[in-house]
Amino acid sequence: MKTKQVFPIAAVALAVAMAAPTVSAEAQAYLSLRPTIESDVVKGGDRETKVDDYYSRFGLKGSEEFGDLTVGALGEWNANGDLGTTRYSYGWIQGSFGKIKIGKTDDVMVGNVSGMTELGWTDNASFARFSLDGHVGSGFKDDNIRYTYTADMFQADVSYRRPDSDITETNLGGQVYLGDFTIGAAYKLTNGKAGKAATTKNENVRVEVRHFDANGKPLDVNGDIITDPALVATTQAFVEKEMEVVVPVAATATNKDYQSATFAIGATYASGPLTLAGTYHSVEVEKDVKAVNNKDSSAIEVAAAYSINDKVTVDGIYTSFDDNTVDSEYGVGVSYKLASNMLIFTTYENRSFDAAGTKDTNKATIGFKFDLNLMAPSAMKQ
Repeated sequence: MKTKQVFPIAAVALAVAMAAPTVSAEAQAYLSLRPTIESDVVKGGDRETKVDDYYSRFGLKGSEEFGDLTVGALGEWNANGDLGTTRYSYGWIQGSFGKIKIGKTDDVMVGNVSGMTELGWTDNASFARFSLDGHVGSGFKDDNIRYTYTADMFQADVSYRRPDSDITETNLGGQVYLGDFTIGAAYKLTNGKAGKAATTKNENVRVEVRHFDANGKPLDVNGDIITDPALVATTQAFVEKEMEVVVPVAATATNKDYQSATFAIGATYASGPLTLAGTYHSVEVEKDVKAVNNKDSSAIEVAAAYSINDKVTVDGIYTSFDDNTVDSEYGVGVSYKLASNMLIFTTYENRSFDAAGTKDTNKATIGFKFDLNLMAPSAMKQ
């Protein structure tokens, strides 16, 4: 049976930090409403329009000082009330030695490189960049142990996670700050066992339908055609539902240990109203034990954002894949700030596939974002 790490320390530390009676304790409660109206279409097919609130969240975070140490935690609930299922939930301790996080947080690959092209408000826009996270197998809001050391001109990180009983991932990375430029790099080593299947029952799993047969029909991780209408109707978007998650089985049932290595490098440039970003990811898997969805691949992603004035921002993103599934995808968008904590936005995305006969997809989105501090801190140590 598949086992997955759980880090209850985040919830425990949060309760302690929030309840501590000392004057050094700080706490904050916040609410972010982010509804969207999304219209998906497969070229030549029918269009589906739906209302989604996946990015909305309610959060609590608190910290307390103990001499030279700061201990704290953060917990976020999504719209259906699940703590940390698809949001952040972690505890941390910070001192002169650096900062240690344990729980649902981003790994080093996301924190130092992959997230560079997530410019400002686009994290709410359902941009196609989520395919990049799936491409590199990143620990995006996953159970991680992460250590960070920050100095004036650089940051160094290491993170570890065990998404399955037969899989471990170790990430090393860092960033260097050079004026308007930030340069990041990360290296991930994955150790696993090919040919051994494991399953587990998970609630509200975020599934992306991205593989198709020659006739354009969506496939699951086992290569079987998906017949669930809820999944078939959303061949581009993520689907949130309770389902059985299956670890892919290698083409040869050898149960042989294998390794894969992911290298990533990226950079951002921010000056005045303009922000530019670009990343490169390369994934290599041992030749003789290539598992399903674990093939050598690479991806290049570029993004740009420009603030026309203090209210209007336009941005775009383009990703090119070399992995025999998605060929390329792009997104463009514009946002209008109604207030310091409120904006509306619209985006358009398009995705092209390598496989012959697989239809391209596109999506238009209109959304709203409203952030509210329900209990604002005076000096949050976060």
